[in-house]
Amino acid sequence: CAPSVLGDTNSFMRGFVGHELIAVLSVVVSITLASASQMHLTFNRMERDAGRTFLHRSRQGVKAACYALIWLLIAAIVLVVVKPVAATELWSQSLFNGAALVLILWNILILISITQGVFRIGPEAPGP
Repeated sequence: CAPSVLGDTNSFMRGFVGHELIAVLSVVVSITLASASQMHLTFNRMERDAGRTFLHRSRQGVKAACYALIWLLIAAIVLVVVKPVAATELWSQSLFNGAALVLILWNILILISITQGVFRIGPEAPGP
């Protein structure tokens, strides 16, 4: 109802949905992928100590989250490249800027999910 809120008339949105968006998402992806790598190594140790594999679903979840982060970063790069060409009116600027905010939200939700998974792993978590 108010495209000017998300449009390029909002100086923050005009400046943020560009190289700043890529920078923020790159940091989030780097941090999250490092945490996910550590989780994967911990899962390996836990399964080795238990003498069997039992973390298949957890591994699949971490793997899916990592690939989602990569795809979201690619989507953000495409958005930043296409926006100057395609967003010529206020409503289209709002659409692109809103999409950028959705990409950030998804990245943060995945970061939260991975962080919660990291904190669920106990100091000496035995297999079930």
